[in-house]
Amino acid sequence: MATDATAACSSTSSELKCFIHSESASDDDLKAFNATTWAKVLTSAAIWKYSDGKKAKIATDFLAMINTTSDSVEIPQQAGFHRKCYQQFTDKTKVDQAKRKQEKAELEDEEMYNIAIYLKKEIEDIPTQTMQWPPDSTHLTLGTAEKIVPTKLYNFLSWMVGFNEDPEGDKFVTLPEEQHRRILSLSQDIIYLTSKGRKAMPKQTSLAMAVRHITGSAQLIGLLNGFGHATSHTKVLEHNTALAKKEIQNGENKVHTTLVWDNNDFGEETLLGRGTTHNTNGIAIQHKPAPIDQPPETSVSVKKTKERTLKASEEVLVPFFGTKKANPQPLGPELKLQKEEPEYSEPIQAARRIDNRYFITKYPVPDSSRLLPGWTGYNQMLVNSIPPKATVAYLPVIDASPTQMNAVNTLLHRSIDIADSLKLDSVVVVVDQAIYAKVQSVRWQTPIFQK
Repeated sequence: MATDATAACSSTSSELKCFIHSESASDDDLKAFNATTWAKVLTSAAIWKYSDGKKAKIATDFLAMINTTSDSVEIPQQAGFHRKCYQQFTDKTKVDQAKRKQEKAELEDEEMYNIAIYLKKEIEDIPTQTMQWPPDSTHLTLGTAEKIVPTKLYNFLSWMVGFNEDPEGDKFVTLPEEQHRRILSLSQDIIYLTSKGRKAMPKQTSLAMAVRHITGSAQLIGLLNGFGHATSHTKVLEHNTALAKKEIQNGENKVHTTLVWDNNDFGEETLLGRGTTHNTNGIAIQHKPAPIDQPPETSVSVKKTKERTLKASEEVLVPFFGTKKANPQPLGPELKLQKEEPEYSEPIQAARRIDNRYFITKYPVPDSSRLLPGWTGYNQMLVNSIPPKATVAYLPVIDASPTQMNAVNTLLHRSIDIADSLKLDSVVVVVDQAIYAKVQSVRWQTPIFQK
């Protein structure tokens, strides 16, 4: 009977398997779990699974072998353990250390989560319209980005990448110019991503516009937009259209205006080499005197639309019914010519004196190695005050080549209409030599253009 009992015990022991086996432990006799040892192993496994290293793998494999979905986990028939494996797996000191490390990690995760939520709230507080519409070159600057990017986000990124370690809460931390630009770039990417592109940033707007002007590639803009570095091609078209509409409406009354007209030949390829596109474009230039105490210019935001193209005005050409080429009327004997008008005499004489001095300085001197500027540089060195920036407005396109007399007649009529709308008695029209001959021919046959 004793022999039979010993055989049964050996058979039962051989069926057991170490559920928490460690390779570093010795393979001593396997023992079956009881309620106490089983509960202790379950508690230790619940802690070890969140750690790292071999204990975490053992705990993960152990929990995978048993059914942990129910409240009470029954002991499997094959569940056993080596004494050494049990001691290492349930060591109270090491288990407590792992538990404290786990709690610390949970606190760090919670702290990082709170920081992320705080920064997200800072980004959400940024107004949807970050810049006026449409933004121009005065808005797409680092200064504008500095006003938009929250201080907390900028400083957090600076600390995270190791550019700065000084604690600062109310203002941007001090960084070199190159690092400053990179942090602003990252900050704008995060804001643009968080708002799903609803908040236009200077970086995304200017980069998309620059790529369009340099390459004209919608696919390249789409790739940059996919990575979050630029706005979409649709937004670029809307931006371009809004800028064009704004420039057309630009200009002030009773300010001396110069109108410049020129031909615009596309020169596209055609099968027969004929039928290419030719039209006449114009711009209006105004130089406004800038008072000393003049405040900085502030542009007004306009209503944002979804327009992607600028519709040309449906105006017909003004027909010209002139006959042959005309010449100006000869000057009669009753007309007395003055050498110089009195109001222009002093400025002209002053300019002549400057030119005479320039000629003397350019007189060749033997064995002289001095370098003197040209005429333009010479006059720039004599100017103490820089004139104010000119205002340029783009005029509606005349859909005809300026080689046609009807287009030239239309050009002159539009120039007079612009002068009337700006409340000007006269306006200066600038054209090239080829158009000038046709303009004068029309003027000499049309009384309204001789006033």
